[in-house]
Amino acid sequence: MSSKYTDRLNLKFISSIITDLNNVTMSEAVLICDKDGHLITVSDNCTVADINTVTALVATATGVSRRIGLSLNFGDDMELILKGTKGMLLAKNITDELFIGVIAAKDANLAMINLQTKQAIAQLKDKVL
Repeated sequence: MSSKYTDRLNLKFISSIITDLNNVTMSEAVLICDKDGHLITVSDNCTVADINTVTALVATATGVSRRIGLSLNFGDDMELILKGTKGMLLAKNITDELFIGVIAAKDANLAMINLQTKQAIAQLKDKVL
């Protein structure tokens, strides 16, 4: 974890939030990364084989989605949902420079993941950032 944010963030608290989010949503992985694609932290039960590549892709996709949304005047609270036949990804911006990604099974409850992710972001903004 080589992000410039790791020194200033309370990683223990952040890890507890993503662990709780992971447990409630029964996700395969929850990660937080910076806008440059550096992994800040990931849930303990992560089953993703190449988390560093996934982290870079989450940062890129979230950044592009945010830019598209701003260009279309959708506001600045963007989220990206990618759903396939074998799984799904929900990615959201926490701040302009930090993103969260939730990787879940194809039949996971997307509404619950979205709700719980919003609550986790609010906790992160309130207590850490």
